[in-house]
Amino acid sequence: MAGEFDPTLYATLPTRSVASTLSFARALLEAAPRRQGAAQQKALGKVRDAAVALQAMWNEPHTAPSPVAVRAFDTALDVAWRALYVRLNAYGALPVDRHPGARRALDLVATLFPKGLGFLTLPYSEEWAESDKQLTTIAQQKFAHDLDALCGPEFLPNVKIAHDAYGKALGITHPIEAGTAAIAVADPLRALQNAIAAYARRTLGEVDEDEPHTVTTAQAALRPYEDFRNLATRRGKPDESADSEEPIHAPIPQAPAALD
Repeated sequence: MAGEFDPTLYATLPTRSVASTLSFARALLEAAPRRQGAAQQKALGKVRDAAVALQAMWNEPHTAPSPVAVRAFDTALDVAWRALYVRLNAYGALPVDRHPGARRALDLVATLFPKGLGFLTLPYSEEWAESDKQLTTIAQQKFAHDLDALCGPEFLPNVKIAHDAYGKALGITHPIEAGTAAIAVADPLRALQNAIAAYARRTLGEVDEDEPHTVTTAQAALRPYEDFRNLATRRGKPDESADSEEPIHAPIPQAPAALD
C-alpha cells in the first residue's frame, strides 16, 4: 500500500459554490466511519455545524436578485447585443454600390465583433466585463453615431440599458445592500470550506502507510473528493458559481459518534 496513497489529492476542495459545497459536506458526513476518534469526530462535527449555518443563511429570503432574476438580466443583455449585431450584419450585406454605408457596417462588425457573439456564453461577471469593454470601445472610438445611423437609434441605447441593469443585478456597478444573499453567504461559505479542509487534514493525520487499514479507512472517508472531481470531469466544466443554483433544503446528516 505504501507509495500508492497520495495525500495531495485532498489538498484542494473540488467545489466552490454554495450548493455544491453543501452537497460535498453532506457526502463527507455520509462517508465518515461510523465511529471515529474524538479529534476526528470533533473536526467533522465542525463541518456539520458550518454546513447547518450556511444552509440556514442561504435559505433565508434576501433582497438581492434571485438566480432566476439574474438569468433574466443575462438573457436581456444577450438579446440586446444580438439584435445590434444582426442589424449591423444585415446592413453590411447590402450592395456597396447602392449603399456605401455597407462597407462601414462591415468594418464595425470586424472591429467590435472579431469573434462574433462568443462573449455572451461566458460566466455572468465575465460576460458583463466583455460587454463593458465593447461599450467603452464604442464610446472612445466615437462609433455611436455610425451605429445609430446604420442600425437605427434604438439599438445601442437598448444595449446600454440592458448592460446597466445586468451590472446592478450582479452587484458590480452598484454594491448589493448589506444583508443580501451575495454578502450574507460569503462568510459562512468560507467557514464551511475551512472546516472541511481541517477535517481532511485531521483524517490524513490518522494515516500510517505501514498500516494498510488506516489508508483504506482514510480513502473511504475522503471518497467524496474523488467523486466530485469525477463529476466535474464528466460535466466538462468546473464547479459553477452560486448564482446559477437554487437553495436546497435537504437536512444535514448527523456526524458519527466518537469512540469511547
